[in-house]
Amino acid sequence: MYKENFRIIILFITFLILIPSSLMGQERKKEVKKQNPLQQEYKIAQSYENIGEHKKALDIYRRLHKADPESPLYFNGMKRTMIFLKMYPELVNLLESRLKTKQDINLMGDLADAYYRWGKIDKAKELWNKIIETFPQKDFSYLYVSNLMVQNRLFEEAINLLLEGRKTLKNDKLFITNLGYLYYYRRDFKSATKEYIKLIKINPRLFNTVNKYLNRFPDDSTTFKEVLPVLIENIDREPGNPSYRRLIINLYMKHKKYEQAFNQYKILDNILNAKGKEILRFADMTLNEKEYKIAEEIYRYFINKYPSHKQIPKARFGLAYCYENIDNVPDDNKKMTPGYIKAIEEYKLVAEEAPESILKAEALYRIGEINFLKLFDLDNAINYYNLIVKQFQNTYICLTAFLRLGDVFIAKGDLENAMLNFNRVKNADKKSGKDLPGKARLKLAELEFFKGRIDSSLQICNNLLDEIPKNSDIYNDLLEFTLFLEDNKGINNNLINNYARAEFL
Repeated sequence: MYKENFRIIILFITFLILIPSSLMGQERKKEVKKQNPLQQEYKIAQSYENIGEHKKALDIYRRLHKADPESPLYFNGMKRTMIFLKMYPELVNLLESRLKTKQDINLMGDLADAYYRWGKIDKAKELWNKIIETFPQKDFSYLYVSNLMVQNRLFEEAINLLLEGRKTLKNDKLFITNLGYLYYYRRDFKSATKEYIKLIKINPRLFNTVNKYLNRFPDDSTTFKEVLPVLIENIDREPGNPSYRRLIINLYMKHKKYEQAFNQYKILDNILNAKGKEILRFADMTLNEKEYKIAEEIYRYFINKYPSHKQIPKARFGLAYCYENIDNVPDDNKKMTPGYIKAIEEYKLVAEEAPESILKAEALYRIGEINFLKLFDLDNAINYYNLIVKQFQNTYICLTAFLRLGDVFIAKGDLENAMLNFNRVKNADKKSGKDLPGKARLKLAELEFFKGRIDSSLQICNNLLDEIPKNSDIYNDLLEFTLFLEDNKGINNNLINNYARAEFL
């Protein structure tokens, strides 16, 4: 009996709770139905506008504006659709009516724009002048009107207006970026440069901004001839200003006039009392651009001018790399010799001058590469790679040398020693080895293929494919080799083994 009464009480309480909530739900539905009809119509007008039914949208916007003349949403809707439908007389009436109750620079601008689109150019100009006279924030007024002119593609008029504003307000620092952009758009790069360079005069820290603007200019010879005199003029006026030197250097570099850039770098280095730092920076820059001839000249200049500089080994390494990539260079007897022979001489000097530096390891590695790939002196290559392995253990370049030793032993036909070196890299810590363990495993898969062990090679490849990311340096090579193995898996073993041996040889 007690349980039955308790159940009835619970049901009654639940009923009391549910009735108000259901009534509230019904009330919400009524509220939705009673939603502001103007808002619903506004959404319909927007939908018409979005599908290109501008006349239908305008009819609704008119009704809405009449119902609520103060709403900016309805007013702007009318304005937009009238512009699209080119109903300029009616648009002018709408804007003039609005201006009677509210003096606003945007409304005046819209009215001037409507007159201009309508063809009433004198009236538009009259309004533009009125904007400048009416609003006390003069510089903003000039900018605002110039933007209206730009919107109507009146670029020359916009330029003249800003120049007039600068003169009227007696402030040559006004509208610099605006005028620079307009000159740039008009392809008057000389005038654009004159404007942008004023930013450095105002604040030298804006050098990067100015350089970015100038880098947007085309790299044709006509533009070069327009910009160069402006930079030279500023340098002549302030020869000790490093920013102007950097701008002209960047211009020369952009147009691959490296000798002229080099001359400016020498001056810049003196201005900054950089003691060769700027020269070496320029040498590295041209090396990265693979301009080996000019880079060689700059490195030699640095080495001869600053023989006791702490960066001599680095400069010598750069010089050696230039030699390595130049076909023939003169030796001490003025005879032409292959560049890589001269490179070895310089790399050896680097190793002597920086005995404990990683730069020595890199120099030894380059000598090993030249012996392996250029001179085909495999034993000498092994000697230099081994020097790295002994002195620079547990480094990335040590693992790189092990990997290369494996390649050299393959070239010698010694697959066992090749496998030994690849395994050293394969088992290396991934943090220090980065991508090298994966490369070593691919090499081991190739060794298995050379030995005719196709299934073993394929297993290594498939395991590696599951582990390395697709953006890895070796992914494409690995995938190609794996597909090759898969395609030839069913071929007669003797045939594929013979092919593998032929590939190895």
